[in-house]
Amino acid sequence: MISNYKNKLKSNIWKYYLFEALWSLVFFFPIFQLFYLARSLTIFQIALIGIGFSITTLIFEIPSGVLADKWGRKKTLFLSQTFFIISMLIIIFGSLFWHFFIASIFIGLWWACYSGTGVAFFYDTLIELKRKKEYEKLMGRLSLFTGVIGFIAAFSAGFLFNIDIRLPYVLSAIFALLSLFVILYLTEPKFHK
Repeated sequence: MISNYKNKLKSNIWKYYLFEALWSLVFFFPIFQLFYLARSLTIFQIALIGIGFSITTLIFEIPSGVLADKWGRKKTLFLSQTFFIISMLIIIFGSLFWHFFIASIFIGLWWACYSGTGVAFFYDTLIELKRKKEYEKLMGRLSLFTGVIGFIAAFSAGFLFNIDIRLPYVLSAIFALLSLFVILYLTEPKFHK
């Protein structure tokens, strides 16, 4: 029984790498302002969308950390990706400023629930495996890995945007959906402060 738990925790390492790789394929970051301009939004409206994201993140950053500690990091990661997918769907099918503003609130909820939660999940996994000393090395590799993937996604964004302005959002939603399935197969480690 204990070795089964340990084996599941060991698999968390590569599964977490896969999760991070999938959500790093966020194609819309370099083109989101162009997208909003193409959807006839004004610079002021685009700024309001950014403010909506920032205020939401600010308000929910601490409560989402408490949620992750009480409810579980795996569930909070799942919730974060769900918020992200909802935001992508609103943007894909939206046409009015208010649609995009509401989407920015969901993106803020995504970021608030994600930031710190994934790293804490990974750290607790390593503590349970008695591999805490490897944390910096493994996170360094992960940062390099996801950085390269993020660069590829960013580099591709302009090409995708030229095919269809919604395509970067569609692909971001698809990869986020795949990351949800990876989260389902993670094993929640014991909570460590």
